[in-house]
Amino acid sequence: MLQVELTLLEPNPKREGFDNLIDELVSLFDRFCPDLSLRESHEFGEEKLKKLIQKIFIQIKDRYP
Repeated sequence: MLQVELTLLEPNPKREGFDNLIDELVSLFDRFCPDLSLRESHEFGEEKLKKLIQKIFIQIKDRYP
């Protein structure tokens, strides 16, 4: 039984890099600021957020069908 559970813990090479794309998504939301008057230089608005999310989703779709 331990051997079977250990197999589940082994990394799947077909999914390599997926966690990086998810990290990118999370960091985008940290840099999102909807209010232009409160936005700092490293932050961006809704339109840019949508474009960046779309780009990441396309990468996910292409790499991990």
